[in-house]
Amino acid sequence: MELDEKWIRAHLPEDCREEPIDWFSGLYLDGLKVMSEGERGDPDTVRYEAKDEEDLKWWQLDIICGFVGKADRSGTWRWHRDHAENGRWYQGL
Repeated sequence: MELDEKWIRAHLPEDCREEPIDWFSGLYLDGLKVMSEGERGDPDTVRYEAKDEEDLKWWQLDIICGFVGKADRSGTWRWHRDHAENGRWYQGL
């Protein structure tokens, strides 16, 4: 799936900006729909339907935030759009 890598990295917490962000294996875009590839002959399914391209970027950021942060993954970054836009992040356990 195509990512706006520069935009996403700019919105991640500073200490996570160099971490891998390609967490979308098995997903592809059909317009503004994020589709999940069907397994073993099952049909593809809609995983997320974005309102516009901006909404799609925020959804991708939300997914990525579940994976970046502590190396042991005992905590993940939690965010709300208003926090990310203003550079305010907090970490949950």
